[in-house]
Amino acid sequence: TGKRALLEGYSVAGKTGTAQKVDPATGNYSRSQYIASFAGFAPVNNPAITVAVILDSPAGPHEGGQVAAPVFGRITQQILAYLNVTRDVPLTDKRRLLLRASAATGTADMADSSSDRLGEALETAEMTPQPSYTEENSLNKPSPPILAAKALPFAADGTNKAGFLREKSKSASATVMVEIEGGLAAPSLLGMPVREALEVAEESGFELDVVGSGLAREQQPPPGARISPGGHIVVQFAR
Repeated sequence: TGKRALLEGYSVAGKTGTAQKVDPATGNYSRSQYIASFAGFAPVNNPAITVAVILDSPAGPHEGGQVAAPVFGRITQQILAYLNVTRDVPLTDKRRLLLRASAATGTADMADSSSDRLGEALETAEMTPQPSYTEENSLNKPSPPILAAKALPFAADGTNKAGFLREKSKSASATVMVEIEGGLAAPSLLGMPVREALEVAEESGFELDVVGSGLAREQQPPPGARISPGGHIVVQFAR
């Protein structure tokens, strides 16, 4: 019933809800007025946000999986993108693509009642080889040799500092940083709240893995460590 809450690139866990309202005129449960809901969080193994959608007396379809789950999906997808939360599911995951397609075309309810047919399709999708997707694979791959200068969308402070040169583009006023060797120096995120740390990490060219909430207390790799552009920094937050 929660297929319509599936996200692109993120795992999600949640629960649908459908409740009959009490008819004040009769004191009995209404047969036409409902409360539909969906509450969930994402990503599953390292939750960044929790969202609850509650719809009072929706018109037309009234089940939580039909009307509240899609709202949850749209809201959660946008928030995760805004917070730049690291994806934990490949966009090419065939099982999830099949489930999303069935929900988008309105066949999710039919799929619920025809589980054998859906199960066969899922088995076919799962048997098809697909590349493994782990953060470890992406982090531990050796960096290819630098054959030419690589322009990045920001500049380091100072000149010829930490293995980088600062130069001005002749055709534009933007400042770029040219990578020479050894990767980028990890910024210090210690003492920052989550949002500020996310912004600094993004501006510095890194992905941030958030653990906990409050202020940044620990980070790995430590400040100043060399990391490949686009690499991940894991930060432990505490109050």
